[in-house]
Amino acid sequence: MIFKSKIDWFFKIVLIVLPFLATIGFLSMLNDNETSKNEAYLFLFVISILFLFILSITLKTHYIFDPTTLICRSGFIKKQIEYSEIKKVTTNTTLFVGLKLSLSIKGIVIHYGKYEELFISPLEQEKFLEILKEKNPTISIN
Repeated sequence: MIFKSKIDWFFKIVLIVLPFLATIGFLSMLNDNETSKNEAYLFLFVISILFLFILSITLKTHYIFDPTTLICRSGFIKKQIEYSEIKKVTTNTTLFVGLKLSLSIKGIVIHYGKYEELFISPLEQEKFLEILKEKNPTISIN
């Protein structure tokens, strides 16, 4: 089963505003006498790459329940965690410093291995936690 990530308003605004600002910047650079056309096209290329990177992260952030592992993916980053390694899940967390495969500020932290942690933000958090508990009934959820 695949769970999509919650998307905060910040990411939505970036996806809407970035192309608009890039177009304005590109057109103003073309009209500027001190800026060459090559510089304007380079600017457009760099902004386009940045936009595609952000778009790929937005479209490819999801969590998959495999038969033996939880697969968490965000853009080009992929993390696999064996269900048996998961010890604890902390819910409704906002501040987190470690690996964050999420598009939201609020989510859950999966504690696994010896001292490893992963922050994710499934859209249907309650259903996600139910399935996770089915896969490993020894997980502590708080």
